[in-house]
Amino acid sequence: MILNNNTWASSCEFQNQGKTNMHLIEIEPYLWELYKDNEGIYLNVNVNNQATSWEKTIILDQRAIQEYLEQGRPFINNLACRIENSQIRNDYEKYYSYRDVCLVKKMQC
Repeated sequence: MILNNNTWASSCEFQNQGKTNMHLIEIEPYLWELYKDNEGIYLNVNVNNQATSWEKTIILDQRAIQEYLEQGRPFINNLACRIENSQIRNDYEKYYSYRDVCLVKKMQC
């Protein structure tokens, strides 16, 4: 599946001239999507806070990838729930060091 970066990370406002071979690995409808390309594995979390919702897309680090390979879908489900809760509490940066796709892509432009 070939997706433009703006398609899979719709919450990001960046321009990328090229296209990426982005493959959907797993999905939990309305909660999260896990993608892979030649640069890494990405978790797109749908954050719902009653009246509003948004997306948070991160790049998994090597430790998270290893845990995903060992534990599978339950690891991603748990991580997505924790990320959603931290976004709602507005303390994501306090607990997580996963790089934000939006910030990384903006720096590359």
